[in-house]
Amino acid sequence: MIYTKFLTPSGNAHFQSELKIASVKLFTQLGKTKVIELTPDHRTALESGYRKGKNHAFRVRCQMVLLISEKRSSLEVGKILGCCEVVINTWLSRYEEEGIKGLETRLGRGRKPKLSTQNPLHCKR
Repeated sequence: MIYTKFLTPSGNAHFQSELKIASVKLFTQLGKTKVIELTPDHRTALESGYRKGKNHAFRVRCQMVLLISEKRSSLEVGKILGCCEVVINTWLSRYEEEGIKGLETRLGRGRKPKLSTQNPLHCKR
């Protein structure tokens, strides 16, 4: 960014920002819309996961891939779902590498439970 300082008639400083030409070109190169072509079987599996998935996060991830397959940009999908485009692109990459199984939350994520179902003392009421 280039900032230019102007003085208003009242004598107050006013800053105006300008973009360099190189940064605008870089933005347009990075702003390409990534499109995924889904086979009917994959689309059916994603729609089923979106409607019947047990986990909310999994359903949202299925919806991400379905919206991207409709030729929407990551930024647009992020605005619809309330997350940033980096998250969209990360899950899209995982879907391309691992398929629908890649959209599920992997084991070992989150805090470990303090109580165990294996311990009989924890199961008593």
